[in-house]
Amino acid sequence: MIIVKDQESKSKLPIELQNILCLTIYEAKGLEFDDVILYNFFHDSTVSTKDWESLGDLEPHAQYLKKSDYEKFITSNFVILTYQ
Repeated sequence: MIIVKDQESKSKLPIELQNILCLTIYEAKGLEFDDVILYNFFHDSTVSTKDWESLGDLEPHAQYLKKSDYEKFITSNFVILTYQ
């Protein structure tokens, strides 16, 4: 299964991938799949490069936190980045 950002991104799929189930983020919401490919998700995103780079700031903290604290940190920060 392939997930793309929007309908326009579906039209950009290479011919090799056009026979595979392809859904937009909204079409795939609530569905579960064993294998998923995000196609050009970051390239087609309208989020600024600076915002994507801020995700890199999260990883170094993992080595200093217990696993449970790290998961809480990632969850709370992911929600903030997603809904801003």
